[in-house]
Amino acid sequence: RTIVYPDGEDIRLTQALKIFQNFNKSKAVLLGRKDIILKNIKESGIKSLETIDIIDPEFSVDLDKYKKILIDIFKNKGKELTEEIAESMTKQNNYYAALIVKAEDAHCGISGSLSST
Repeated sequence: RTIVYPDGEDIRLTQALKIFQNFNKSKAVLLGRKDIILKNIKESGIKSLETIDIIDPEFSVDLDKYKKILIDIFKNKGKELTEEIAESMTKQNNYYAALIVKAEDAHCGISGSLSST
């Protein structure tokens, strides 16, 4: 399974992942700034990134893919969303995480430690 974490910059998350890796080999997708997440991973004592992906939505290669999904969601509800607003929304961790799940690129998402649930 693949789990996306919008609060990827929270050191408590990497500390929990260190423990979690001992029990489960699910892939974790941490969203946020790569330098902060890598620092937290090192401080948490995680030795292998084999089951961890780091994505900064701001610079994601899949930004356009998820932006289109968001625009389509709004269109299906009879609402219009400009490209500019859709891109701004998609670059936000919580939206990006939800769109990853919607695209079936992750099985679920877990948040709430830094962002509101």
